[in-house]
Formats: sequence, structure tokens, C-alpha cells
Amino acid sequence: MPDARDPVCGLEFPEEQAEALGAFVVHRAGKKHYLCSKACAEEFARRPQ
Repeated sequence: MPDARDPVCGLEFPEEQAEALGAFVVHRAGKKHYLCSKACAEEFARRPQ
């Protein structure tokens, strides 16, 4: 069962494989967010915290 979810597009993937799969990692408010692509990471960065 996937346990990481991209907050922008909703793609789910195993958290333990996120970095190996090339996910972008953003830390915000003490939480780690995994994003599937540079485009999703940029969109997430534009959103208010």
C-alpha cells in the first residue's frame, strides 16, 4: 500500500522508495512532503503554507 502522496497531483508511491524513484522532497512546517516532479514541486512552492 502506498504511503506517500504527492499533495499536488495525488500520485501515490511507497515512501521508502520515494528518493530512489526521483521524488522531490520539500520540508514544510516540520513535515516531509514528496512530490513526483519538478513541476509539482514548483506548484507546491507557490502555494501558501
